[in-house]
Amino acid sequence: MALLHSMDRRLSKLEVPGHGIERGNVRSHEGQNAAVVEKTRSRTNATCFICASTGHFARQCPLRRQKQNTTDELAMGLMNASLPLENGHLPYVDVLLPNGMSIRALVDTGAAATFAHENLLKHCRIPAQPFNQREFKAIDGARVRPKCTAQLELTCLGKTIGIDVLILPSSPCLLALGTDALRMLGMTVELSMKGSLVKLANDGCSNDVDLRQVPAETVLKDDSVASAMARVTYGDQLNKEQRTELEKVVKSFPQLFTKAENGTMTPHGITHRINTQAVNPIKCRPYRVSSSERKAINEQVNEMLKDGTIEKSKSPWSFPVVMVRKQDASWRFCVDYRRLNAITKRDVYPLPRMDDVLDRLGGARYFSKLDLKNGYWQIPVEPSDREKTAFVTPDGLYQFTKMPFGLSNAPASFSRLMDQALVDLKWTVCLTYMDDILVFSATFEEHLNRLRAVLDVLSRNGLRLQPTKCVVGAEKTEYLGHIIDPTGLRPLPAKVEAISSFPRPQTVRQLRRFIGMSSYYRRFIQNYAGMARPLHLLLKKTEARKWGDAQEKAFVQLKEKMKNPPILQHFHDNWCTALHCDASQDGLGAVLIQSKDGKEHVVTYLSRLLTSTERRYHSNELECLAVVWALRMVRPYVLGRKFKIVTDNSAVKWLFGRHQLNDKFGRWVMAVTEYLDDCEFVHRSGRMNVIPDALSRAPVGPEVSEAEIVEEALLCTAVCDGVSREELEILQMADLELRRIRDWLDSGLVQTEEDKRKLNVQEEFRLVDGILYRKNHDQGRPWRLAIPLNLRRNIVVSTHAPPTAGHLGVEKTVNRLRKRYWWPNIMKTAREVVLACPICQKRKVGSGKPPGLLQSIELPSKPFEVLGIDHLGPFPLTGKGNRYIIVCIDYLTKWVELMAVADTTSQKVADFLMKSIVLRHGVPKKLISDQGTAFTAEKLKTTLGKLKIEHGMASSSHPQSNGLVERVNRTLSSILAAYVNSKHANWDDFVPYAMFAINTMDQSSTKLSPFELVYGRLAVLPTDSCFPWPEQAVETYDAFKRRVQNLRALARSRCMEAQKKQKI
Repeated sequence: MALLHSMDRRLSKLEVPGHGIERGNVRSHEGQNAAVVEKTRSRTNATCFICASTGHFARQCPLRRQKQNTTDELAMGLMNASLPLENGHLPYVDVLLPNGMSIRALVDTGAAATFAHENLLKHCRIPAQPFNQREFKAIDGARVRPKCTAQLELTCLGKTIGIDVLILPSSPCLLALGTDALRMLGMTVELSMKGSLVKLANDGCSNDVDLRQVPAETVLKDDSVASAMARVTYGDQLNKEQRTELEKVVKSFPQLFTKAENGTMTPHGITHRINTQAVNPIKCRPYRVSSSERKAINEQVNEMLKDGTIEKSKSPWSFPVVMVRKQDASWRFCVDYRRLNAITKRDVYPLPRMDDVLDRLGGARYFSKLDLKNGYWQIPVEPSDREKTAFVTPDGLYQFTKMPFGLSNAPASFSRLMDQALVDLKWTVCLTYMDDILVFSATFEEHLNRLRAVLDVLSRNGLRLQPTKCVVGAEKTEYLGHIIDPTGLRPLPAKVEAISSFPRPQTVRQLRRFIGMSSYYRRFIQNYAGMARPLHLLLKKTEARKWGDAQEKAFVQLKEKMKNPPILQHFHDNWCTALHCDASQDGLGAVLIQSKDGKEHVVTYLSRLLTSTERRYHSNELECLAVVWALRMVRPYVLGRKFKIVTDNSAVKWLFGRHQLNDKFGRWVMAVTEYLDDCEFVHRSGRMNVIPDALSRAPVGPEVSEAEIVEEALLCTAVCDGVSREELEILQMADLELRRIRDWLDSGLVQTEEDKRKLNVQEEFRLVDGILYRKNHDQGRPWRLAIPLNLRRNIVVSTHAPPTAGHLGVEKTVNRLRKRYWWPNIMKTAREVVLACPICQKRKVGSGKPPGLLQSIELPSKPFEVLGIDHLGPFPLTGKGNRYIIVCIDYLTKWVELMAVADTTSQKVADFLMKSIVLRHGVPKKLISDQGTAFTAEKLKTTLGKLKIEHGMASSSHPQSNGLVERVNRTLSSILAAYVNSKHANWDDFVPYAMFAINTMDQSSTKLSPFELVYGRLAVLPTDSCFPWPEQAVETYDAFKRRVQNLRALARSRCMEAQKKQKI
């Protein structure tokens, strides 16, 4: 493409049969301008496009074929439209088309795709397809959009290929072969040292290939590419011949080490989407910055504009920029996307599993590690979502065209790209973990082929590598925190150095720390008590505290034991993970621990010294710094997975939960944003947090600058609370009960009559895209998802405990579950989980029927005809100034509307009725309330009178006469009590969640949820979106109307039955 447009700038027009050529200023290959002012060429200096002679045009050429129709004449003219340029020639090669015509095709090594003139499409009568991708940017910056695309079969150098060709409305040549065609044909282009000679060759082919002089300005300057490829590291054990072979493979893909051109189409086709659904744009002001920060912002913005990474924006969205010092004193450019991530719908595409990756390396002897250069920037942002990435600086508003760091779904998009690109090679030829690719093989010859295959795939997908991080053909390499060699996997020496280099204790306090540290993991050391006894003797006051040979032997022996397996275990993805952190004035310490079956296993130990600046930090600052640093060190283990952070400082959790923090706290929060959604902070007293405490007070390692520690690795989280379709199918297959049912369906066997009486599998179950569902004969989804054994308790918890669930009781939780899911003994599982819920045990109280007779209110026939209203409160004053809740309930559907308010004035009630009732559900016929001043004031009476709403009053000092509202008040209070903080100062944040929980739970009187009675369908809970569901049949309006009417009639009759029982 670059070469095409270089030609296009030299030639203003090309002659086609029946037309002349107009020329403007043509730039020669030596860079000189030849002004041509003739608009019509004379015959004396005309050039024939057929025989390349001067003095006549193509239409007068004696060599021209006589047997041609008009279409053939047009095509023949274009076929030979390879006008020889003055002072040099372009590389052409003979190509045979399907109709038997041979043409000269331009070899364009600067084009990522193959292009053709539209008249070639007409002549060959090839069907075309519309071009739906983005336009290209030429080398001169001009925008080029292909007219269409077509599949073309061509033969070149004795090899026939089929290739997608992009059709241009105008082109300097009939056909230009891009790098996609060159790879398929096996062509190589060799450049001389002067960069001016191109040789086209193909092994085993006798076709003659010209040596042509190529203009210097059209040749890719390879000095930067060659120097980049020279920075690739090769295995030390390789002999000269092996290294030469590997260098040839690497050098055959120079495009992997070039800089991607701005605006070019990405061959892999992956774009990053930001699904925020229907929300108002978020607008943030820029943070105040110093003059040096402002200068750095401008420099980096200009650089990203030049690279095409960002563009100027007119977006209604904007997010602030955060600048962080790096180790070399330069600035790192970051954007605070936390508020955008909070409203972004999660992409549940699975991240790679580290244990799966490392378990595939058995028997391998050769390894090549490849690292993508600025991996995230190799994925474009979907054009419609670019405005959401807008960031504001003191001097303007910009938005990303390429996927930036800090977006919550960025890891999922990147994993999708790697899986798509390497789908045929992953697990068998190479392994991938985010932007790290590992090629492995048992023999050197096999490694050459595998490395070539991987590089070819990366090249075809337009990806770029970071040469300084690439290691090729090594016998031992570092990958994902492990040393990989033919003998297997082992942890990096640095992981255990913190323990093995623990200095000999000089004080009793230091000795206590070491003994406490080793004693915490004594279960991993055989005969620990006998081995550590000499050290314990020194702690006794009656003993002379002298460090002797016995103590030295015990100390050394304990450290040696701590270094060897099974102390340091491989990381297990399905084990509970905890990161223990601590800090002191001496240094930072951390240990990554995993637990299973009540046993804890150490994965890695970490410690380091403090900088001179850090030694002046407050203890709270040091504790936060320890967390940030430790997370950075264990990032490959914990990113995107649930884990705990254990610390002995209670202020850490509070600090990382704050949104508006300045200076270094703000930078630290930015640095760990990608982890916060997945981690849980746990406070443990200093006496129990012995290992990280000891590590922090006996740090090992050099002093490190703050910038290196607080590096904003803003890849953000990719939280996956659900499971993919493939994972769910595997889990169902692993469940013995579900697998038996699946086997019946897969085999097609006919059940016996006795088996059918127990469970008719063919009628009750079905497989949809490999997932098992059971028919629902009651209200809810028509087909319920069959839940495997190891997901059942999690499903119950997610249906019971979140704010949208409300900590409902056993019966209501089971009703929610049965409308969506199925498994044997679902009631038993739900009862065990709910009755074991500690929050429910503390907050809920029993209820019973009140004494005396009850006179029920007559039930309405339609929704929102009769409403009950009341105030609930006062509650503790919140940060938003609220003390009360207005509670309103519909007497038929039991739908609840809630609003947190500051006071109980009639104005607040009138506003609530208008905004939450009338404008959403229509004007009711009757409103029932107590005799509070807010409901008896003239303001409300006037409002009700204008709307023709009848006002019913409950008996004075007898709230039971408006009992439905009172019952909602009790439920609401119970729900809020389960979620508020210890000071009860944030209860109003949970009011909308409580309203959703009440409206989506089955009512005891109607046996249906208010949501179903109002909307005529089952509510989609947050948990529901985590699983696949079969498509439901489209329902006509009349059928929908009849069904909703029947539901409401059923609800009314059930309410009447419930009222009769209440009177008894």
